[in-house]
Amino acid sequence: KRLRVTKLLGRLFYSKSSNIATNFHPCFTEWIKRSLDLNVKIRETMVKCLMEILKKKNVKVLGQEASQALVKMVNQDPSLDVRLLCIHEICNLAYLVDESSSSSSVTTASTNSATPMISASLLKAVGN
Repeated sequence: KRLRVTKLLGRLFYSKSSNIATNFHPCFTEWIKRSLDLNVKIRETMVKCLMEILKKKNVKVLGQEASQALVKMVNQDPSLDVRLLCIHEICNLAYLVDESSSSSSVTTASTNSATPMISASLLKAVGN
């Protein structure tokens, strides 16, 4: 049941058409604490949802909080699988950012996707 609630809140928070994470920021902050949950499946879900927030939401505060949670997970998660999932997803995001910045001269005005947010601390965590 907690896993389903975590997924649902994650989808609501990273939805492009929703401002729930900013409008209900205390709830978002509590939800982020699920990244420290004892259940591995919940932590894996959090990795995926936090990455979607970095990809889809262009709100600095949300990006910073998502990045901080992911850095903790890369550095301290007790499960190797969760740490590897984090690293894999961060590398995919870095590739997306690089690809979108190198092709930006070719993109047209009809492209309305925002450039994903990736912080230096997130890249540093992967490098360590």
